[in-house]
Order: sequence, then structure tokens, then C-alpha cells
Amino acid sequence: MSVINRRNAVFGYAALKVLERRRKQRRRSTAKIALYVGLGVVSAGILAGLMAVLVRRHRGDTEGDVNAMVADGKVVSEQAVTAPEPLPAA
Repeated sequence: MSVINRRNAVFGYAALKVLERRRKQRRRSTAKIALYVGLGVVSAGILAGLMAVLVRRHRGDTEGDVNAMVADGKVVSEQAVTAPEPLPAA
């Protein structure tokens, strides 16, 4: 009786196809992981950029509050102090 028969040949062929499919899935999963890591890095960069813009805007808003001046016991903003005086009528 021979070891090589149809049943063993079909079983071996199927086993080779399963192993090949697993190998391809590993490659795909590695590519997917790399893609997800790349997307994560890009999104983190975008988020960091947005945070930098928000911090700059927030600092710009607080500078006006810091520059508030006290005159005659009342808090007067810098804009009110530096406003030009009206021109006299000619």
C-alpha cells in the first residue's frame, strides 16, 4: 500500500493552502498595524497643533486682562485709558 494516495494528496494540498492563507493574513495584519500607528501619529500631530493654537488664543485673551489698570480705585481697561481724546470743534 502506497503512502501517496488521493486522500493524502487532497489533505496535503488543503493544509498547504491553509498555511499560505495564514501567512497572507499575517502580512495584512502587519500592514494594518502599521497603517493604524501612522494614522495615530498624524492625528496626534493635528491635535497638538490645535492645542497650540488654542493656547496662543487663550494667552492673547488674558493679556488684555493683565494689562488692566487701576485709576481712582476703579479698574479701567487699557483700551479705555489709551482711547484718543475727541478733537475740539473748530
